[in-house]
Amino acid sequence: MGYYSSFCDCLEGFAPAPNGSLGCDRKKPLSCASNRVLKVANAKLPDTENATIRGQMSLGACNDVCTNDCSCVAYALVGENGCVTWEGDLVDLRNFTEGGDDLYIRLAGSSKRSVLVWAIAVPVFLAFLLLCSLSVFMWRRKRVGKQDCRETGSESSSVKDDTSLLMCLSKMDKGDFGSLSTVAFDASELRSRSINSETYGPCFEGAGAGRLDILGALPSYDLSTIKAATNDFSINNKLGEGGFGVVYMGQLQDGQKIAVKKLSRHSSQGPSEFQNELSLISKLQHRNLLRVLGSCIQGDERLIILEYMENKSLDGFIYDKTKGALLSWQKRLDIINGIARGLLYLHQDSILRVIHRDLKPSNILLDKNMTPKISDFGISRIFEGDGAPMNATTRPVGTLGYMAPEYLADGFFSFKSDVFSFGVLVLEILSGRRNKVFNQTDMSSNLLVQAYILWKDGRSLELLDDALDCSYPTIEILRCIRMALLCVQENPEDRPTMAEVVMMLASEDQLVTPLKQPLIRSIACERGFTTQEMSITMTGR
Repeated sequence: MGYYSSFCDCLEGFAPAPNGSLGCDRKKPLSCASNRVLKVANAKLPDTENATIRGQMSLGACNDVCTNDCSCVAYALVGENGCVTWEGDLVDLRNFTEGGDDLYIRLAGSSKRSVLVWAIAVPVFLAFLLLCSLSVFMWRRKRVGKQDCRETGSESSSVKDDTSLLMCLSKMDKGDFGSLSTVAFDASELRSRSINSETYGPCFEGAGAGRLDILGALPSYDLSTIKAATNDFSINNKLGEGGFGVVYMGQLQDGQKIAVKKLSRHSSQGPSEFQNELSLISKLQHRNLLRVLGSCIQGDERLIILEYMENKSLDGFIYDKTKGALLSWQKRLDIINGIARGLLYLHQDSILRVIHRDLKPSNILLDKNMTPKISDFGISRIFEGDGAPMNATTRPVGTLGYMAPEYLADGFFSFKSDVFSFGVLVLEILSGRRNKVFNQTDMSSNLLVQAYILWKDGRSLELLDDALDCSYPTIEILRCIRMALLCVQENPEDRPTMAEVVMMLASEDQLVTPLKQPLIRSIACERGFTTQEMSITMTGR
């Protein structure tokens, strides 16, 4: 729908893509001899899917590595990883007002010559004008002024505010060197403004299309439009149900399929959680996060309009032996990688650092290509800065079986809490079994205990889902199981970060970090929680 087009501008060496499409194309094609680089300071580095770690070296050496590689389009020095290079598309690049890293983007060398030509031609031309008579000078200046106005109006972005820039990128065809554009808005204002029916305003009085709300990017839909799309919230359109309410399938007048999350009036997800989710997901953009298309707040109705996922949720596959047979090893690995990259974006790479707090199979949705999308941000928490937050709550929320022990026992949650949930999720994807809520008399029924015992006895392959055929690579399977067991370690400090998890999944090296048995005890009983105090879902749904 092009909601972000009015907020985009292009970096030096790039021009808006033709035909009004989003993104920018290079003014000059990049070649192997292109050694000029553009420094982008305070950048949130692009998605690491197309990145290669080159190891520790100086900035000059990293530059040489990139410029000597025809496929390299950008490079940066990234902490302990050292030199990191990118090829192909640069996805999800942004620019912060402070913090971030320095990213160096290769530009065609001819751009430099063009700049030099203009740098020489303009002063010479101005000097010539000064030698002319006053009347001729005024006449020429008027013509040049009009021409400059036309050129500026056609090339510049409609955004003129002195705000912080956030870079968004659009995909190009294979073989190109990537395209990019910048989105501008005041991030601090977005964080400070709450969303409610008074400030948000009534829903858009129109058919089908939405309008921009106070977030500057999130369209608002008319309730009658959503009712028509969902057959007045027909039970035949129902996709699922949770503590928040019901999700319906719908189809807009233009044929676009949507999912509508309708908050129940008696929902366990109250207005504050709804506003939190609406505010949060509107600011997050990643291929492994569920995309919000718009919203509707009208009277007592609160709706979030989301992209429709043809294959619904992951739990419908991994717990079903028939549908589980459709998940080959490579497909399961792709899903694990996608979830890991989505979590890495939430924890480290997005403009807002987010702890999800309820990662489980039913909150992983699958599109028509089985690409995983993390969903349901109603109980997520946002943090700013580069520190590692450790916060406490007296009312833990989430789903038993996926909650980290320190969160369940003491109410402490951090990014490592999500890492624990991710580890449980990986073990379920590999085994096709649910991590049952354990009890004191039969701890062996717990998936984490089973996985650790089998690993310790050298029988980890017995953990695998029977629906998997025998064509899987044993080394990759063992690496994933060990990585998952590292994620569910009792001590948060013993768990890897999501950045380390992504690197583990991409590496062919064996993991040598020692494993400890996961903590398995009935923490909920020890702490004496009631169902109301915990707000915990007792199953995986």
